[in-house]
Amino acid sequence: MCEKVQRLIDESNEELRIKYTKELEKRDRALEVKDKALEIKDKALEREKDLNFAQAAEISRLKAQIAAMQGS
Repeated sequence: MCEKVQRLIDESNEELRIKYTKELEKRDRALEVKDKALEIKDKALEREKDLNFAQAAEISRLKAQIAAMQGS
């Protein structure tokens, strides 16, 4: 009888271990996806910042050109 009880306990522990391992794997994949999304977001923000800087520089250049043309 003790062997049967021990076997049931062992099987139960194995099932819990498998379930816990699967949950950890899911969590790890979710964290990887989240990290990748944050990386993409950071790159997009950096590109937007660069674009805004380039646009501001172009606007300044055009304003200088207009001012030069008006002064001529």
